[in-house]
Amino acid sequence: MRLFLLATALLFTASVADAQIQQDVIQVGGTGNLSIEPEFAFGLAPVVGYFITDNIEVGGNPRLATDFSDFFNATISAFGNYYPTGGTDTNTYPFIGANLGVNVGDGGGGIGIGGQAGVQRFISDTAALTLAVRATTDDDFDEVTLLAEAGFSIFINRGAAEDVIESID
Repeated sequence: MRLFLLATALLFTASVADAQIQQDVIQVGGTGNLSIEPEFAFGLAPVVGYFITDNIEVGGNPRLATDFSDFFNATISAFGNYYPTGGTDTNTYPFIGANLGVNVGDGGGGIGIGGQAGVQRFISDTAALTLAVRATTDDDFDEVTLLAEAGFSIFINRGAAEDVIESID
């Protein structure tokens, strides 16, 4: 029951959030991705991020990938993104960032490190579509994985979410 109330509170606060990429905003969403190198694979990844200051977001995203025949991989990674044009009246926000993760599965295991770039296109005050590319290498730097990603996220003002949650208690 408490989880249901929290989910309802978060959805409610999505409609009252007044900032998109400013400090104390939480991003919740997910992406689908296509690995195009070193082999073809499809993946899904939920995304949770927090803007520690205007235009700078840190977060995490577990990722599952498969080629639907003989390949399966799981990654848990942390990321940091910088939005260089934040705070303007545009609805499109490009970003660049870095990621660090741990990989397990048929594709091998170990540490992965990489970079990413993309764009968030806001379709409302609190919802955005994401298009991005990501390049990640293993800890030996001998193989690079290239991903194309597309996703959807909502952006929630932390203060508004806390107010709603307190009113439920």
